[in-house]
Amino acid sequence: MKNIYVDSGVFLAMHSIDEKIRVTCKNFFVANFSKQLFMLLEDVGQCDAVIWKEERELQDAYYPFMDNLHTLMKIERVPYNKGALENIDELRIIDSSFSISDLLTLSHVKASGAVLYTLGVSRLKIDSICKALPEQEASELSFEQQLERLYQESLKLRVGQ
Repeated sequence: MKNIYVDSGVFLAMHSIDEKIRVTCKNFFVANFSKQLFMLLEDVGQCDAVIWKEERELQDAYYPFMDNLHTLMKIERVPYNKGALENIDELRIIDSSFSISDLLTLSHVKASGAVLYTLGVSRLKIDSICKALPEQEASELSFEQQLERLYQESLKLRVGQ
């Protein structure tokens, strides 16, 4: 089985203002709670950059959930590997508009033989490694009781697309 990476878009979308996207992303994390997931450190930083722009009250509502999720769930935060530079030219040919961050992320995931779940439309062009979130049941799944309580509190903070 391939390692599963998630990007900042998928993680942050658990708090999306779009309910369908929010539920889909939350359900993905609930359904994969016992699996090992990976996030690049840059994606962790991108999440923080979004949250730190919010008012302190919203940050205080959000961070207990996020902190507990990262502690309870097997989400390994990793730096780019040496392979992050290997596939950049090939990826640039596929889409010359990829940012440096996109190129490094996609090249890292490809070199790792992993799969990246993303909401990024341009990233989904690389269908050999990037996947849209799988269709989940329409109803919202729940984390275990304490984590779900923190999640519900964290929904005071919502992010746009």
